[in-house]
Amino acid sequence: MLGLEKIIDNSELGISDDYFVFMFSVYNIKGKIEIISLAEKILNEKIGFYKKYLCQRGSVIVYVKNRKGLENVINMLNLNNFICE
Repeated sequence: MLGLEKIIDNSELGISDDYFVFMFSVYNIKGKIEIISLAEKILNEKIGFYKKYLCQRGSVIVYVKNRKGLENVINMLNLNNFICE
């Protein structure tokens, strides 16, 4: 989680919340509950609010600040069939 500890809130850089995204795959990760808890703790400390989406039947977790951020990452990565709830 070293990279996540270096995260900076995009508002500090003058960047719209529409472009914040942090995502990772939890498929086949040992200790995933602990990893998810640690990631969310760091996100809370570094960026404050976020929305969490479980995608691809829970194998990918996407954190964004708003729905537009989720749409942007899906469009940017050309993930037209990427289902998030």
